[in-house]
Amino acid sequence: MLKPAIAIVGCGRMGLIRAQALKCVSHRVRYVFDVDSNRASQVAGIHNSRAVASLAEMNWSELDAVFVCTPPNDRAAVEIAIGLDKHVFIEKPIHLSARHSLSLLGMTLPRNRIFAVGYMNRYRSSIEDVRNRIESMPILGFQAHWICKPYMVPWWADPSKSGGPLNEQATHMVDLIRYLLGEVYQVTAIQGMSGPGTVSIMLRMQSGCIGTFVYSCSATEKDIGLRLFTQHTPIVLSGWDFYLSDAPWQTSPIQGQSSEDVFLSETKSFLDAVESGDAQAVRSPFADAFKTQVVVDCIRNSLRLGTHVTVEAYREELDAL
Repeated sequence: MLKPAIAIVGCGRMGLIRAQALKCVSHRVRYVFDVDSNRASQVAGIHNSRAVASLAEMNWSELDAVFVCTPPNDRAAVEIAIGLDKHVFIEKPIHLSARHSLSLLGMTLPRNRIFAVGYMNRYRSSIEDVRNRIESMPILGFQAHWICKPYMVPWWADPSKSGGPLNEQATHMVDLIRYLLGEVYQVTAIQGMSGPGTVSIMLRMQSGCIGTFVYSCSATEKDIGLRLFTQHTPIVLSGWDFYLSDAPWQTSPIQGQSSEDVFLSETKSFLDAVESGDAQAVRSPFADAFKTQVVVDCIRNSLRLGTHVTVEAYREELDAL
């Protein structure tokens, strides 16, 4: 069976990572595009691909799938690809807001294609282990934090291009909370005294579980973690890799865990889904990522309004548009 013909749109950090992952699984990229021709040439060199000067230069009829690795405000390639019935992988977040995403959601729903979003933490073995084990385990509450420095690319600090740090970066933890603990019922967010780069969020889940999430992009070092409180020992996931450092099912100290290339796992899962036609391999389909976007919007609305925001009420507003 012929392997899918692929294009990469957006050749910054994530475009480069996807190109390298595709090479690892022996998938050739046919076209690459970026507004920066030097970046496009760098990624094209990995696969001996054709670097094009515009999306119109690609022969879309040759393509099966497209990786869209552009900033959140630029989803032109997504619209083209969906309209031409191509499989699409989109780096998170899906857009600047849920309102901006509605037309894309409407385009994806009736099509029998694979639409995946790059919430890579869903593909970590530690996360999948915890998710499977807590299905029948009461979770009393949770504490999450994502502390880091600003992402040093020009578009990241511009809300008109990234949607702001909460939209572009804190979305990782919001999505992970949803993936492990189910849907969010209500959020309440307050801004830190140090400025808009630090936010504390209280989340009430539909299950009744409650927890907090502190996000800051005002630090100089990275500190990431998630702690789930059980009736016994807490479940502790630590660091960028979310290593499982403690859990009630552990009878002895957890030894060092091997590192994994989560971007490779995520890329391979998308390709497996494209080749088989079975969307089950994709852990973050577009329709589910839209739900994460809705929660992120609610957090921003809570900050703006100075009160709690109910997710379902905001979703009803969107449905009325």
